[in-house]
Amino acid sequence: MEIVKIRVSDVIPYENNPRINTDAVMPLADSIRSFGFNSPVILDKDKVIICGHTRLLAAQILGIEEIPCIIAADLTPEQVKAYRIYDNRVADFSKWDKKLLEEEIESIDNYDVRTYFRSDFKFYSNIEDDESESDDIFTYDITFTSSVNFEEFRRFLTLLTAKFPELSTNTERFEAQIKEWA
Repeated sequence: MEIVKIRVSDVIPYENNPRINTDAVMPLADSIRSFGFNSPVILDKDKVIICGHTRLLAAQILGIEEIPCIIAADLTPEQVKAYRIYDNRVADFSKWDKKLLEEEIESIDNYDVRTYFRSDFKFYSNIEDDESESDDIFTYDITFTSSVNFEEFRRFLTLLTAKFPELSTNTERFEAQIKEWA
């Protein structure tokens, strides 16, 4: 299996991707910024994404021009469809060992990283998951520590608006409000 670098502009998102991954893009972009792009995107022989739509969006937000990819040219169209679903669905069957996770988070020296994970896991410090919470509503706390973060966020808004055109009015208002605050 060979990992090759491919220009982001040459990678084609699968148009029928059933996974809604908008909430994962910014945290993944943070991870890539901190640790590098260490998980290749899997493409079919035509450079259409099999696995890695979120990684592509994160790379676009970060302005990365080339990403590591694996071309799975040996898969049939049926296998490609099944692989897409398996890759996205398998994590849904996993659960967290809350005690071990808390220990792992606390063992991280970097305060900002610890704080990020503490706020990310609803069950942290014995707070149980709220099953009644709606999946349709999400919040994301953002702190702009530099103009680079703001530019990344603007790219995220652009991508979000491209994927969900009905949000364009809200994102324009939001961006205008941020400019006022800056």
